[in-house]
Amino acid sequence: MTAQVIGWPILGRMAYDDLRSLLRALEREGDLKRIKAEVDPYLEVGEIVDRVQKAQGPALLFETSRVAMPLAMNVFGTDRRLLKALGLKSYATSEKIGAAEARAAARVRRGPRAFGKLGAMAHVPPKKVKDAPVQEVVLGARTWTWTSSGAVHWPQTAGPSSTSG
Repeated sequence: MTAQVIGWPILGRMAYDDLRSLLRALEREGDLKRIKAEVDPYLEVGEIVDRVQKAQGPALLFETSRVAMPLAMNVFGTDRRLLKALGLKSYATSEKIGAAEARAAARVRRGPRAFGKLGAMAHVPPKKVKDAPVQEVVLGARTWTWTSSGAVHWPQTAGPSSTSG
């Protein structure tokens, strides 16, 4: 997969096609711990993740956590893992990306004409597909929402979070 964003030629190829491939790479390197024991998504998962994150520990994959699907937590919890996920060797490279992103944002503000031939494609709708990896988990007839698949980390939070760690 090649970076498609105008102004990001330094990215070239993305480091990982999806979260699954990143998790496989982390597991091969010993930087992912699978948790097979059932844990409670209300406070227990949060406590475990908090302790592991503070110790700069591995990414965690809770396989049976009383929610609709496995929870991958602390995946980007260290600089090394974050840089790995982005396909970068250092934050110096990320500064170049930030500058390229600012140039791309300036183009967006100028409108579709600023993107040349790509801007002429702005009216083209997204491609619809019949199947995709995101559709592999079928939960059945009940309605699924983001809040049904997260963990509550602190008693005073508004509800489950699907993006922490």
